[in-house]
Amino acid sequence: MAEQKLGNYSFVDDPEKMGIPESKKTVASVNTYATTAIFQWPAIISGQKLELFWSFMTAAQYDSLRTIYLSDSIITWIPKPATLEYAGASYQVAVTGFEGSYNDATFHHQPYRFDVKLTLHIVSESEIPHLEDD
Repeated sequence: MAEQKLGNYSFVDDPEKMGIPESKKTVASVNTYATTAIFQWPAIISGQKLELFWSFMTAAQYDSLRTIYLSDSIITWIPKPATLEYAGASYQVAVTGFEGSYNDATFHHQPYRFDVKLTLHIVSESEIPHLEDD
């Protein structure tokens, strides 16, 4: 069963492969006459890009995700909802890439998209607290 949400859209099928949303630190170096100067900044998640992959999906799911891609909105992405054991996270993202090839002759002439890739650009992150046990 799919768990992910992108804006108001609940995924029909979660991606088969995807990057992990992790903060990364920025590091720069400059060679000097006798050594190297290293500059480091704190790790942040803003600006990270993630790719989500599906081998195939229905044309209806593709069309729903394409509508989100064509929008210029920053939307909420929830890769895994919070549970009693797990504090979830939500991300404000821009959908910056979306592609897949079309095939109408597979699976009893139902249109499908193959090798689908969705690219998310993370703007910010928020924690979703654990669910409360009633």
